Amino acid sequence: MKIIEKEVKKNGFLYKQIYRENDVALFEQIDLDNNLTIAYEVFKISIMKPNNYITDYFEKFPSNEDFGKTAWTFNNIEKATETYNVLKNIIKEPS
Repeated sequence: MKIIEKEVKKNGFLYKQIYRENDVALFEQIDLDNNLTIAYEVFKISIMKPNNYITDYFEKFPSNEDFGKTAWTFNNIEKATETYNVLKNIIKEPS
């Protein structure tokens, strides 16, 4: 299975993994133009099935539609870490 990289470039941002346990992750969101931290994102990692283009299972970084359901954005690390800890205690094993 292809796992999410520890650093992901997407939509003009660099996302750097801070924590990960099982299917729960916390990433720092950095603006690539000025190298400043914008936010922190906590999410449940989705496992996607193979399709016509990808022949193995793979982990998916959250899409815009996932926010508020399985992904959340915070402007401070403390609140993000608190939510991450709650989520990882709920989701103990990969799905």
